[in-house]
Amino acid sequence: MTELTGKTMKALWYNAPEQFEIREVPIPEVGDDDVLLKVHCCGLSRLQIAEDGKPIFTQVFAAQTNTFIIQQKKLYKVKNLSDEEATLLEPAACAVHGLDKLNPPVGVEVLLLGAGPTGLILAQLLKLNGASRVVIAANKGIKMDIAKQLDAGDEYIELDRQNPEGQWQSLKENNPYGFDVVVEATGVEKLANESINYVRRGGTLMIYGVYENKALVHWPPSKIFGDEIK
Repeated sequence: MTELTGKTMKALWYNAPEQFEIREVPIPEVGDDDVLLKVHCCGLSRLQIAEDGKPIFTQVFAAQTNTFIIQQKKLYKVKNLSDEEATLLEPAACAVHGLDKLNPPVGVEVLLLGAGPTGLILAQLLKLNGASRVVIAANKGIKMDIAKQLDAGDEYIELDRQNPEGQWQSLKENNPYGFDVVVEATGVEKLANESINYVRRGGTLMIYGVYENKALVHWPPSKIFGDEIK
């Protein structure tokens, strides 16, 4: 598309976490099998940051521009959904995949850590598929407000951002045998390490969050073996 050569578009440019600006950048070159799309609405992940001060342009991240390019074979027409609703298709797909992987039996008790979009969708799916109790634990704030509005859980633990230790201890004391299913959906390394301590004997732990590549977990093999944690 030679008529676009030299033209620019507006893009959300990340300099560092919580530091961004609107810039004019060149419109990417459109190949023979590409489609140039105009963006009306898009979702934003907290992990979408710059690398060395350069914006990340991929099929996902490039949506933070006026227009972006995608291969025509990966393009699908959305029907019966508003633009805002359509932005939830990807997190909804992740939640459906998570439910398929868990394949929970009817009557399970679930602890879900985190209240992001995919986590709240998964919580609702678990309730609809027979979970007898869904407890959502996340930092107090707008995400937990949304969780309550959606009736995503049966119980809510709104964690103090500065001093949540007492609440974590109370959660253990009030659930001494743990939960049948624990879903770690925060993407926080510390919570990933702690999450196994809330799983009932014979229960299932799902690591559902997105973590930095350098994040590591340190779980005692004896606990996994002894408690038969899946």
